[in-house]
Amino acid sequence: MNLSVHNFKTLGVFWLSTAAVRFRQNGGFKIAPQPIIHKNVICNKNYMKNLIIILSLVLIVCSCQNKPEEKSNLEGDLYYTWLKLGSFYDQPDSLYHNYLDLRDSLGIEELRKQDAIGTSHIQLLEKHDLVKSPFIYIKTDSDSTFIIYMTPKDYKPITEYTYQNLIDNKQKVRLKLITEQLTDKLQICKKVISIEKIEGETLQKQKKFKIEEYK
Repeated sequence: MNLSVHNFKTLGVFWLSTAAVRFRQNGGFKIAPQPIIHKNVICNKNYMKNLIIILSLVLIVCSCQNKPEEKSNLEGDLYYTWLKLGSFYDQPDSLYHNYLDLRDSLGIEELRKQDAIGTSHIQLLEKHDLVKSPFIYIKTDSDSTFIIYMTPKDYKPITEYTYQNLIDNKQKVRLKLITEQLTDKLQICKKVISIEKIEGETLQKQKKFKIEEYK
């Protein structure tokens, strides 16, 4: 058979094509399929992540806004008096120790006979751990006066006001408190809602005596 160079090339291409077809029919090389990650899948994951973060922030904000505002159960004006009798706060330690010595020597029953009101009051202070707690007087709009026991932290802002300065500027201190009642006239401050200086008259008791400041 007389074959030209061109025929050799044509025959070679034919053989290669035939071999390729048979190779593919036999399965070819066994290459494990690789997972294809589409860009839109990655975008969806990022979208969901951002959506969860946004929803979490919205829930936090809503929970804060929906929190009910605490309301005071006692509202009134800071009241000044010439004699503050509520506890042994700002008094020498010896004063309370002398009382304890007297109670030990006389006995509680004899002491109660001599001063029933004072003895009962001090026992109430001891029961609630208020013996040396600071306190203030508050006069309500209904003209009722209460003694309010406070923590040193809650009491500190009260010491910034002075009676004379309030009188000179025609101002008064208005308080809104959450309190726990001990007796008809004694209460414990559980939380201070607000303390503010407003226009008005600061009331006092017994004007002919020197007013005792809160300190």
